[in-house]
Amino acid sequence: MLVATLRGAGKPTRLIESIQRARPDPVLLVAEQGASVHLSLAHKRHSSGAIGQVVVEELRVTVLFRDSACADDVAKTDLTAILQQHGLEKVRSL
Repeated sequence: MLVATLRGAGKPTRLIESIQRARPDPVLLVAEQGASVHLSLAHKRHSSGAIGQVVVEELRVTVLFRDSACADDVAKTDLTAILQQHGLEKVRSL
């Protein structure tokens, strides 16, 4: 398990992917950025082209929000409100 504290307001997905690719063994990555926590797991396999290399076949990232991230109790129960508070506009449900 690795824990990383990310600075800045940028999108952490690229950095998370880079960390996962740098480690040859399976890693549970917990990346904290402000009021959100990103959990990342990667399915890795041995490379068919390079001996001794491991490649990321599939990367899964889940974002969790702390209670302090929500402006009020109503937002805690409304996923659209939570996402909009964090800059994601045009949220639609299926």
